[in-house]
Amino acid sequence: MNRLTLPWALLALTVAGVLVTSNGCSDDAASEGSDTIGDLPASTPGEQTVDTGSNTTDSAPSPARTATNGTEATRTSASGDTELSQPKSKPQSKTKPQSKTSDPDTSTASESTASRSTTEVGDITETVPAEPQDTLAPADLTDPVSVDTGVSAQIASIDRVEAKAKLPGEVAGPALAVRVRLANVSSKPLDVSGVTVTLEDGGGTPSVPLTAEPATPFSGTIQPDDDATAVYVFEFGPSHSEPITIGVNYATEAPVALFVGELS
Repeated sequence: MNRLTLPWALLALTVAGVLVTSNGCSDDAASEGSDTIGDLPASTPGEQTVDTGSNTTDSAPSPARTATNGTEATRTSASGDTELSQPKSKPQSKTKPQSKTSDPDTSTASESTASRSTTEVGDITETVPAEPQDTLAPADLTDPVSVDTGVSAQIASIDRVEAKAKLPGEVAGPALAVRVRLANVSSKPLDVSGVTVTLEDGGGTPSVPLTAEPATPFSGTIQPDDDATAVYVFEFGPSHSEPITIGVNYATEAPVALFVGELS
C-alpha cells in the first residue's frame, strides 16, 4: 500500500464509525419516544390531548343543545353518542269547579221584589187618560173672552191667504191667518210660550196648522197691564165648511176659550 492510499482508508473508516454511532442514537431516541407515547392515555371522542412537555390540556366536551319551545334536546355524551331527551311536560293545574249555591229564600225574595216592582210600575201599553180640561162657553168670533182672573183672549182678525208648505206634511194652498190677542191685566208677568191655538170647520174636522209666513206664534212673556198679538195659519181649502171654531189656550192649567162664527 502506498502512502497516498492510507489516508483515504483512514478517512473512510472514520466516516463509517460516525454513521454507526448516529444510527444507534436514533434507535434509542425512537425507543424512548415509543415508550412515552404508550404511557399517554388514549384519547376519547370529544377530547383532545396536547403535549406541551409538562402540561396536558383536555378540552371539555361540547355542551349539549338545550331544547326550547317544547322540542327535543340533542346531547352528545362523552362516548360520542347522540342522545335525544324528551321535553318535560308541565303538569296542568287543576281548577276546582265552583260550587253553585243558591239560597232559595234569597231567590224567592228577589222574585217577589221584581214582581212587586213590575206591578207598581204598570204596563207600558196601558193608556193613561188625559186630564180633563175645562172649556168655556163659545163666544162670537169678534167678542173678547175673560179666560180667568187677569187674562183675556180675543180674535183680532181672520184673513184668507195662499200659504206655502214649509215642513213635511204641510199642504200649500188656501189657508186662514188667524190673529189672536192676549191681554195681561194681572200684577205678574204672563208666560205665553206654551200658547196653543186650534181651528175646526163646520163638520168638526181639524185644520192642519202651517208654519210658513205669515205665521208668528206667541213667545216670551207679557208684562202686567200689557197685551200682545200673534198669527196662526191653518190650511182651509174648498172641502172645509163653515162655521169655524177657534180654540185658544194660554196654559195647560187654564180653561180653553172658544170662538165660533161665519167668515165674513
